[in-house]
Amino acid sequence: MPSSFSSIVERYKEQVIAIGELSKNLTPELDRLRKEPPFQKRVLQSIELFDREKQKVAISAVVATIDIWEALTTADPEEVKRVVDQADAIDDRLSFEFDGSELSIGGTDRDLRRSVMDTFDGLQSRLIRPSHKTLLRRSLLAMLVGTFESYIGDLYRKNLELHPGIINSSEKSFSLKEIQAFSSIDEAQQTLIDREVDQFTRKGFDDWGEWLSKPPIELDRKLKSSDWAAAREIYERRNLVLHRSCRVSSQYLSKVSTEFSRELSVGDRLDVDEEYLDNALDLLLKLGLTLGLRMWSRLASNDDELGQWATAAQVEFLDAKNPSVTQAISDALDHNRLKASAQLQVRVNSWLAEKELHGVESIRGEVRAWDTGPLSPLYQVAQAALLDDLSHAEAGVRALIKEEKLSIVDALQWPLFASLRESGAIDDLLYPDENRAVSPDERDSRVTLSREAPDNSPVDALEGESGDAEEPMP
Repeated sequence: MPSSFSSIVERYKEQVIAIGELSKNLTPELDRLRKEPPFQKRVLQSIELFDREKQKVAISAVVATIDIWEALTTADPEEVKRVVDQADAIDDRLSFEFDGSELSIGGTDRDLRRSVMDTFDGLQSRLIRPSHKTLLRRSLLAMLVGTFESYIGDLYRKNLELHPGIINSSEKSFSLKEIQAFSSIDEAQQTLIDREVDQFTRKGFDDWGEWLSKPPIELDRKLKSSDWAAAREIYERRNLVLHRSCRVSSQYLSKVSTEFSRELSVGDRLDVDEEYLDNALDLLLKLGLTLGLRMWSRLASNDDELGQWATAAQVEFLDAKNPSVTQAISDALDHNRLKASAQLQVRVNSWLAEKELHGVESIRGEVRAWDTGPLSPLYQVAQAALLDDLSHAEAGVRALIKEEKLSIVDALQWPLFASLRESGAIDDLLYPDENRAVSPDERDSRVTLSREAPDNSPVDALEGESGDAEEPMP
């Protein structure tokens, strides 16, 4: 059975969020797996066999060896020579020499020399072995790109399902044996779609970009030259992780834009640090939602479902302190395809996201110019809350709750009223059984608990309040 747009986009959203949660929650746990390197135990066991005087010399020599190794990793010969000269003065029975790029360890005491060499070899092994965190980030990047690839395939499949003529005109053919195995024409058509999607997803970014630049998605030039270029770099970085041991290849340099490659050469190491993974998660989440929603808003017949999904997702990302995704959802939509009430909801949430990102002054002009007179009083309250006019917002919320046009749950959950909740101005409405002031921590915990209930989006309170007979917002 063909998947709906809502299930395709929702599945992608949740998968990317889950990958981000893995990164956030597992990374601290990996610190517990850190153990003392095996070579340290081996070196210390051998040192314990020395007499007391020799033990002191050996420990000093091991510490000096660590300093030498750290100096070597800086690739500064002068620094290495300085540290080696200091180490060479530790004891007459042990000697260190550095000549340009080679370090030699000598001396008359075989035991001391062995302890130092075991330390040096152990440090070299530790350098080669990636940390648990590095391995996790590499794996999550590969998982993220794989999720994006699969999602592009899902969108392409949906387009084929909605436009079967593309398949009908295909020159693909079946063998007689394959034809005999089909139980219906629909099964044959589905097999053609499966093959077409599989081939398309294997082609890579060039072919994806060519398809996405055409209707129904029509990837605009601004997006294609910025976010699409960054997504391509993420895709190529994944290939380095999987196939090149994180070493830059000539293909990488030829495929990514100069902003990513100008200071790199073939063979340079290019790994996945925490900041890179976080940025990749954020970018592919926004890009994926943009592509899916743009296609959905142009091809789907059920505009109500689109509006409900979009407004609920906007609130979800506002609640998660990720307002840039809320804005991306608004930018991706064809607003004229939405019901008037959904248009208003999306608009309010987009302003709220802009305010979170750039402050109230960034929206003051537009929100003040917004004519809420013909609209429901709920929008007048929203206008006051957006402008941080807390006294009017508080009075409006109280009136709406009294008139049963706004529920307590809506007032408790909707990010639009966060400032009112934080100020404690409506605590008597939200927590009527309390005979004392409610602390910010208690408010946060109660909001968290209330969100666990399977309620509809808080902005559902707006549904039907605007009157769908109104003209759509521009």
